[in-house]
Formats: sequence, structure tokens, C-alpha cells
Amino acid sequence: MHMLTSVASRHAPRISFFLPFHEYIHIIASDILSYASRGKGNYTEAAMDEGMELKGCVCRIKSCAGQLLSMEEDLVTDLDDDSWDLVWRDLRLKATFLYIDLSRVISRSENDERRKALTLLANKFFYCTDELCDAVTSRSVPVVKMCYNDTAQALRELLAALAPPQ
Repeated sequence: MHMLTSVASRHAPRISFFLPFHEYIHIIASDILSYASRGKGNYTEAAMDEGMELKGCVCRIKSCAGQLLSMEEDLVTDLDDDSWDLVWRDLRLKATFLYIDLSRVISRSENDERRKALTLLANKFFYCTDELCDAVTSRSVPVVKMCYNDTAQALRELLAALAPPQ
């Protein structure tokens, strides 16, 4: 399994929605030092911009996580064909936003241990998300319930790890 290490928006790999997410969690090296070394404006301005971007990423992560955690009712009932397809697309869309924002947050993490812990939890979450998407494709409600519970638990663990250290 590849490790999620870092991302810059202009370096983000193209993600194919037909292959497992955990195959695409290999990302390019950190962009923080290269940004500072290019001399783009004042360093404090760059740090403030990065801080605002990071806050935006965390806000989107929490928003997508809340939406994913509230999807349980949609997933535990027997749906018609169009609804299954919409649920599948919605899962992939939310996972894509989470993928981009999590990779930015992880790449800007200052503590190496925290970065590794977040990477492992993110990989676990994306693996579970991939399994959930496969279950939605199979349209088996019991399998979807089981995979949703695994995904929700992995997401809760990831959100707990994202909370600022105290």
C-alpha cells in the first residue's frame, strides 16, 4: 500500500474513479520549502496564506465528514437503481474532496510522528471508502451496512487525530 505523503494542488495526480483510492494515495513530496525558497513575497505573508489555506482544508474536511456520517440512512435502505448510482457518485465526490484536503493538511504537519499517524489513518479511511464504494456498486444492503460502519469508524478515528494536540 502506498503512503499518503504530501500534495500541492498543481501537482495533484489525476484520480480515476474506476480504480481503488488506496492505489492513488502516493503523492509528490512536500511543497512548503519550495514555496518559501522561490521568494514569493514576504515570508510572513506566505505563512499567513498557508495558515488560511490550512484552516479552509480543515473546515472542508469537517464538512465532508459530517455529510458522510449523515449518509447512514441513505445507505441502509433498499434503493432503486438511480439512487444507488447517485449515492456512489456522492461517495466518490466527498472522498475526492477529503483526499485533496487531507493530503494538504498532512503535508503541512510540522511533527513527523503526527504526519505518519495521520497518513496511516488516512490510508485506512480511503481503503474503507473504496470497500464501501464497491459495496454500493454491488447493491447489497447488508454488505453496505457493514462497510459503512467500517468507513464511519475510520473517519471518526481520523477526525480525532486531526484535532489539535493539547
